Amino acid sequence: QILDEIDCDRTAIFLFNNGEIYVGKSDGEVDIDEDDEETFCIKNDKSKFGMCMPYDRLVGWAYEEESEVKK
Repeated sequence: QILDEIDCDRTAIFLFNNGEIYVGKSDGEVDIDEDDEETFCIKNDKSKFGMCMPYDRLVGWAYEEESEVKK
């Protein structure tokens, strides 16, 4: 299973069913952990480590809007 057409090079916002919001990048691959739960990883540019999040709690995701740089 994979998150539909997510671009691993773009920052996305992920909304979970408990109201938590996470921002980061994901390759979209859904894996099975040692407790037989489906998880996917989110990596933030500010950290060298990613977080595995429960796929079944994901409500949806969207790309973060890129701000314009004015010169």
